[in-house]
Amino acid sequence: MLDYAAAAEERELQMTEANDSISNDTHTTVEATGPSFLNGVDISHFQGSVDFEKLKAAGIAFVFIKATEGGTLVDEKFAVYWKAAKAAGIPRGAYHFFRPKGSVQAQIANFVNTVGSLKVGDLPPVVDLEVPEDWANI
Repeated sequence: MLDYAAAAEERELQMTEANDSISNDTHTTVEATGPSFLNGVDISHFQGSVDFEKLKAAGIAFVFIKATEGGTLVDEKFAVYWKAAKAAGIPRGAYHFFRPKGSVQAQIANFVNTVGSLKVGDLPPVVDLEVPEDWANI
């Protein structure tokens, strides 16, 4: 488990060293409070049943949910997860698993038609691009 106090102390030391290397006339120091990062998860139908209330209680600050893949696939759990994340009060974002050999236009249309309009508080869309070695020459 991550030691937040130690991480914050290390970050403070790094900031102090960085500040010491710059003239005080050229910058402003802003004191940070709390951890300098947030924990989030990405999920798809592969995770099966997800308890979003438990995620929130565990300190998960955001979730990215797989919406689509390629030009036609819609993740079978997207709609359920999308609603459940909202109901649990966890900021949510949707991601698209991009297929490099597929039509870009079809993939954009698939994502937009599946996700629809984002709401205030939703995270920006994300593209998941994983390129296996056999695609190296695309």
